[in-house]
Amino acid sequence: MDHSDSSKPNPGRQRETWSRPSQFVLASIGYAVDMRNLSVFPYLFYRNGGVAYLIPHFIAIFLLALPTLYLEFSIGQLTQRGPVQAFTKLCPLLKGVGVGTVVVSFLLMSYSNTLMSWILFYLFSSFSPTLPWQSCDNAWNIPETCSVAYTVNDTGKQSASSLPFLSSDSVDTTWDRVGNWTAEFGFVNGSLTPSASQQFFKNRLLQITEGIDEMGSVRWELLGCLVFALIIEYICIFKGVKLTGKVVYVTTLLPYGILFLLLVLTLRLEGAADGLYHFFTPVWHKLTSAHVWRSAFTRSVHTVGVGMGVMVSMASYNNQNYNNICRDSFIVTMATCATSLFCGVVVFAALGHLAHKSNVDIESVALPGPGLVFVVYPEILAAMPVPQLWAVLFFLMLLCLELGSQFSHLELVGSCVVESLGPKLPPGWRSKERLLVPVCVASFLVGLPCVFQGGLYVFLLMDQYTTSFPVPILVVLEIAAICWILGLWRFSDMLSKTLGKIPNIYFRVCWLVITPLMVLVVLVVALAWHFPLYYETYEFPYWIRGVGLLLTAVSIVHVPIGLAHELMSTQRPLQEEESLPPPAGDRVEMEEVR
Repeated sequence: MDHSDSSKPNPGRQRETWSRPSQFVLASIGYAVDMRNLSVFPYLFYRNGGVAYLIPHFIAIFLLALPTLYLEFSIGQLTQRGPVQAFTKLCPLLKGVGVGTVVVSFLLMSYSNTLMSWILFYLFSSFSPTLPWQSCDNAWNIPETCSVAYTVNDTGKQSASSLPFLSSDSVDTTWDRVGNWTAEFGFVNGSLTPSASQQFFKNRLLQITEGIDEMGSVRWELLGCLVFALIIEYICIFKGVKLTGKVVYVTTLLPYGILFLLLVLTLRLEGAADGLYHFFTPVWHKLTSAHVWRSAFTRSVHTVGVGMGVMVSMASYNNQNYNNICRDSFIVTMATCATSLFCGVVVFAALGHLAHKSNVDIESVALPGPGLVFVVYPEILAAMPVPQLWAVLFFLMLLCLELGSQFSHLELVGSCVVESLGPKLPPGWRSKERLLVPVCVASFLVGLPCVFQGGLYVFLLMDQYTTSFPVPILVVLEIAAICWILGLWRFSDMLSKTLGKIPNIYFRVCWLVITPLMVLVVLVVALAWHFPLYYETYEFPYWIRGVGLLLTAVSIVHVPIGLAHELMSTQRPLQEEESLPPPAGDRVEMEEVR
């Protein structure tokens, strides 16, 4: 492909393209599908009515997720730039939206590397002769309060006071905060007895303290895993999308192969069919519950990862003449939904076996959140033949799932730094390889508190406030910038000149009215249903809400700042429009039109 530029050479503005369209699709799917598809969606599907939940789920997907994804793909394809420069060109008044999406992406990448460090820790531990969470004879176990097998009290339920780790936001609580849920493990004679797997997570991996005001010391093993995770992410993208396009064939496709192997294994176990029966059985009366619909629309905002700039960046690496982004939007959205259902089948087949073996109800073992993959599933793997093999495969799958999302965020932040600062730096510092290093260092420093003994509390705090409110706000502002300020018909005409066709009436109506209205409803409901942050029985102190608001403001504050800067500027027109090439033309730089 010809990467020559019709304007003067400018290292800060040159941009590669994907070698094949399939790389763009796989990279987008790899970013959208992460560990939450395995740890969150199956529980929501089961708890919100089984097959009946597909009705609100797909309504939300087609009215909110798909139109927003197509809009972001269109912005990236049209401008051939990352979100910062794209919004600066298309709508200078709201140029801060592009900066806000990059900030959200950076913060999410930084604290999510904690998950990468946990996955790597479990992966390395899986190579031991005996899985360390198989017994209560280890130094970190408390034998008097440790059970190897899954046991429950007479009722088979408890107050969820020892869930491995959950925040109300991480599982999208649909009727109550996590502290009131009734599903848990480990009772002996009616008193709480954590399982060996649970004690490994809390006492060996985390060595958790009593609260966020007791951060403790650094967990050096997790610190090493955190550094290793950042090195892996850097290697995946430092040579640009030509390398990344090859990496996604592994990080995106390998998890499906491992999931299929796990499904074949678990379907042969006793109780698997019962687990699937409970997973799919429709409970139609739940469709009358507002909580179920709230859950569907809230999750749809995060289903395909919109509002964080990554999808804009992904599409910007397409060839200028590429005109299949509408089809690709549908493929990515449907692939993400299908993956969530596939993960649900794998998870509930295994949970059905665990419930059968433990002689408990499926409700007692169906837990949401990362505790599912770090406590419940390792316990299931420990009971399988050759448990080390299956544990290695399982955590390798989780590593690939998270890696595809993590290096996508890093690619976005790195490319925006290159675009914005590259031209202003000495020639020797304009290369992406060098500029990515300070980005990784900054990400490491932001994520560092999460690998302290009290780091879980910091992780939950950031997970609660970094994306829950900023992402819906930024999605609405994206739509406002393109469809209301720049103008829907103007934007459609620009797409027509570049792609050869305008978006159909379905997308135009969604962009103009339906999607922003739905996102605003999600945002209002999220604010109304916002609960204090809990971990097990520990309630975060009141001052944490102030810290959370600051985390939220860090992403949103760039919008009014950008607006004020633009209004005070007398040298720049309020709107800038692209001088677009004919469909067969080469890539052309955007021109300002007064």
